[in-house]
Amino acid sequence: MSGLQYKTAVVLFLLPQAVGAEAVLVKGTRRFVGWLAVADGQVRFRDCGGTLRDMTDGRPARTSRRCGERQPFTTSGRAVDVGRGRALPVIGTAAGEQRSFVVAQPASGVLGELAVGRRVRVKGPVPGRASHVAAV
Repeated sequence: MSGLQYKTAVVLFLLPQAVGAEAVLVKGTRRFVGWLAVADGQVRFRDCGGTLRDMTDGRPARTSRRCGERQPFTTSGRAVDVGRGRALPVIGTAAGEQRSFVVAQPASGVLGELAVGRRVRVKGPVPGRASHVAAV
């Protein structure tokens, strides 16, 4: 993950936001509504339609726009890595996958208790985005 992508994730992580709140990715005159999310080990932007977008020439911003009803994404497993200021935890699933998440600020309360090996359940609006993290 590049330094710019990490800084972008941490900046949005620190912005006050509703648990499942969408953001807007501003790229020149184009705007995409969705969420910051981790995909392929990098912080990217997943729009309302599920398309992953590179953020190198864009910037995330708050928005009041919403994507509409979505089926929440849920996964559970053991914490594999809780580093980088605890903003991007990595969960190892029972299927042997490792999944990383950008954690929304309201969901960050449990991250202080998170330790490698601890079982957790993660819920979010899309894969790679955690709006709720709970130790189980």
